Amino acid sequence: VVCLLVIKSSSQMRVIPDRYYIPLPNTYKGGMLTIDCNLGDTGDLHACPITTRLTDNITGEGQQFKDNEFVGWNNSFRIVIQTTSPGIISQVNIYFYNNPSIGYGLAPLITAGYGFDNAIISFNPIQTSFLENCDLSQNNDIVTNVSLILTNEDNLLYDYLELSFDFSSAKINQVFLSEIQVFNGTDTTLNDSAITFLMPNQSLRYGSNNVTSSVELSCTAINEGSFTYTWMGPNGVIIANTDRTQLFLADTSRTSILIISRLNLSDSGNYTCMSSYRHTDLEDVPSKTATVSLTLEGSVTHPESVEVSL
Repeated sequence: VVCLLVIKSSSQMRVIPDRYYIPLPNTYKGGMLTIDCNLGDTGDLHACPITTRLTDNITGEGQQFKDNEFVGWNNSFRIVIQTTSPGIISQVNIYFYNNPSIGYGLAPLITAGYGFDNAIISFNPIQTSFLENCDLSQNNDIVTNVSLILTNEDNLLYDYLELSFDFSSAKINQVFLSEIQVFNGTDTTLNDSAITFLMPNQSLRYGSNNVTSSVELSCTAINEGSFTYTWMGPNGVIIANTDRTQLFLADTSRTSILIISRLNLSDSGNYTCMSSYRHTDLEDVPSKTATVSLTLEGSVTHPESVEVSL
């Protein structure tokens, strides 16, 4: 995959958190969370010193996956980072194990900052975009990292940064994190390159000797960044999540996956995937579409699935 990215100079500086808060994970091998994260509990969150697993500078990047160096969750969760260092958090580096073939990866992220002003909690969503994430793919089996750029346009200072990992639209069943690092001073200018697909057009045909009961269609942008997608069926109607169609995000939103189950001959036709940048600073960049032509002939009853990448 040829990545479309922009190299930028930056005067960023590493920010050392005061502590971080995590919910009880389903995987924490090689230690005990209640012993390591012993700074007190806040609701469902355990307070951890910076010498513990997610901020101990042991990333595992480029090495074989060792689960005793990671913290793992198998459903939606949040991590809260507390820092009193001066400056505005502008970048978060997340180190994780990416192996989508067995359901391991990074779930979609929602970011917010909050603090206290005269004992009043101020909670504000923060627009973000991934950086240098165009090497991620459904074929990975690596410990890697991605950068999340935070565009805090109001230049607000927050006591806490919250990262919420949402499994509801993710085609994974486990997130393994080894390290989270935060920075300030990052150049937050976003890459506004035209959206380009890995494979913009494909045709798929199934006849009496090649039958299936479900298909998995996907479109992948080779740009860096964060994306939204709209799928349209042969009748031009927008496809939503139903009992027959399921939509997922993968590769830190660079890939959109559409699964159609219980196929019938009327599902034949052209399917369109339209991709746009998620960040409002890039709303003037035109959307881009990819197309797959699906032809079904004869019986479609065999309980196997076929994957098609665009």
